[in-house]
Amino acid sequence: MIPSRSKLAHALPLLLPILLAAPATALRAQAGYAVSGFGAVNYSTQSDVTLIGLGLTTFGAPFGARLSGAIGTKGVTTATDEFEGGGAPVSTPWTLDADVLLSTTAIPALRAALGGFDVAGFAGVGAQGVRGADSGGATLVTSYGGALSRTIAGALSVDAEARYRTPVTLPSSAPSSDFVRAWEYRLGFSVAVGGLGAARGGGKPVGLPGGRTPAPASPSASRVLNTADDYLGTRYVYGGTSPETGFDCSGFVQYVFRKHAVTLPRTSRQQAQVGQGLATRVPALRPGDLMMFASNGSRIDHVAIYAGNNRIIHSSSSGGGVRFDDLTTSRGRWFVDHLHAARRVLDNGQSLVSGLEAALRVVDALDPPDRAPRP
Repeated sequence: MIPSRSKLAHALPLLLPILLAAPATALRAQAGYAVSGFGAVNYSTQSDVTLIGLGLTTFGAPFGARLSGAIGTKGVTTATDEFEGGGAPVSTPWTLDADVLLSTTAIPALRAALGGFDVAGFAGVGAQGVRGADSGGATLVTSYGGALSRTIAGALSVDAEARYRTPVTLPSSAPSSDFVRAWEYRLGFSVAVGGLGAARGGGKPVGLPGGRTPAPASPSASRVLNTADDYLGTRYVYGGTSPETGFDCSGFVQYVFRKHAVTLPRTSRQQAQVGQGLATRVPALRPGDLMMFASNGSRIDHVAIYAGNNRIIHSSSSGGGVRFDDLTTSRGRWFVDHLHAARRVLDNGQSLVSGLEAALRVVDALDPPDRAPRP
């Protein structure tokens, strides 16, 4: 028989802290999340009825946490219904899960080899049951599985998942005949917001009111800044060089300038060797200039585009992706304090960098995530 509601009521106080602790902790740590909707078929309920559900995922590569729940779109007949002589499909299945995830998002080489897909493995605990007008029951479950997702537009991604569920028999209760070890399959979508939204392409970047970029100093700089603005919110990915898979700091700068026939080398240290050298003072810069930063005070490891009015636009790991930062804020002061070089590669619409010069640059280690305080 199905464990009674009273037994489940005693178990849920022990289960709920586990269900809620991981997502809540990750939310506090990452200040970003993704909301998902999905359809599922859960064969652990011994039926092929479709469930629909919602999920909340927090992410701080390579680890994440997720809380999700689903309910059947129609009733099913359970073993208990038949035993009690009901025979009618009066019980509706439901599920509740809390998972810890490990994702390939932080492994750009593997992610690129997978064509820009995100692959994740997960394990979790939860509960599942049936709910009806005259009957109902539930059991605890453990589960594990894998997920595959692909960003299709901005912060929107399509997700597929397979999960193997194992019912857990509660103390002093007989095993349930309505819940068995079996697979559940999900297909859905997710929308990223907050810090994770910036990583995936959603959320509202920090910038001027209305999302405008500051007035540029030349037509060429204006075009570069307008292009950079097009990718606000694109996720940060170590080693990333495209909006489809995400950008690191120098990959973003290289991609934006390439759109305007300016070929830059790959890393921030290499980019600090091209163009015209400038004084490392913000008042000396013009929109479109490059600003290079050194976390340890000597070795350049981050680059941004100056956008004017004490603003920079860059792909920032601490900021979750491509965003504006105000250099007059406490976070912005970190960048001012760590400014190590500045270069001008645009002048009156002409490139000061030749494709051959950039192509001949030696291979250098990729830029690491920046160490600026989080927004």
